[in-house]
Amino acid sequence: MTTYLITNTRKFIGLSSDSKPNGVPVGSTFLEYDTQSFYITPDGGNTWTLKEAAQNPVAITSIDLNQLADNYTLFTAINQDLFIDFLVIIIPRDLTGELLDAISIQSTDIEPVVFVSEEDGAVENLTAGKHLVYRGPDIVAATKEIQLTIHATGTAEECICPVYVSYRPAVAGGYLQAE
Repeated sequence: MTTYLITNTRKFIGLSSDSKPNGVPVGSTFLEYDTQSFYITPDGGNTWTLKEAAQNPVAITSIDLNQLADNYTLFTAINQDLFIDFLVIIIPRDLTGELLDAISIQSTDIEPVVFVSEEDGAVENLTAGKHLVYRGPDIVAATKEIQLTIHATGTAEECICPVYVSYRPAVAGGYLQAE
């Protein structure tokens, strides 16, 4: 039997309707965040094989950007510290030209984990279908929150953005509660 040491793998996330990439390192993974199906490629992306049920739960919520400038809780870490493996927020429509300056997403830890910086979440980057993605892992302490900050005035009309987070409890019993 031959044993391979796999290094420099890549992690991809997208919708189940998205094409999975070709020409990637063997062992790379693809998470379909709408179905929570997790795939691995044994041959550089020519085929993608469904792995066993993922051990990482995915927490899902949504946030309306048509709100006043403030911090809004998206999730709370319950019972135990949590490893955050990825976070994605999807911008459903073009927000350039809005009064909104920016959004950011961060934890309320003593040293906050910044998932989406104010620079990355600047209004000029918030175009229709944009996926702002954080790839971890980083730890959010038990009882701490993951918050979205609206910088300046929110959008002129409703703008509901879905937010997905894949996480693992540091100790059994921890989970992420959507607010």
